[in-house]
Amino acid sequence: MKKKCSLCNEKLPAMESCTCRTLRYGSDYVPRIRFGDEEYNWGTRRCPDCGVLSGSYHHENCICEICPMCGELLNQCDCEGIYE
Repeated sequence: MKKKCSLCNEKLPAMESCTCRTLRYGSDYVPRIRFGDEEYNWGTRRCPDCGVLSGSYHHENCICEICPMCGELLNQCDCEGIYE
């Protein structure tokens, strides 16, 4: 059984972009960073974890997503962003 993104219900890995476009940090809503817009070059047109194409939003809990607040990997930073 494939896992699904709980934000958009897309089966993973998926080429389609996640529909969630912001993260909430306290009372601030910050745009998420799209795959391919990160400073790090993953060397591929598709995200190696969630499978989205360049220019698309990562799916929830993708290990390659970058935190728009601190620039670290979202799943490892302490910023506590909430998908909105």
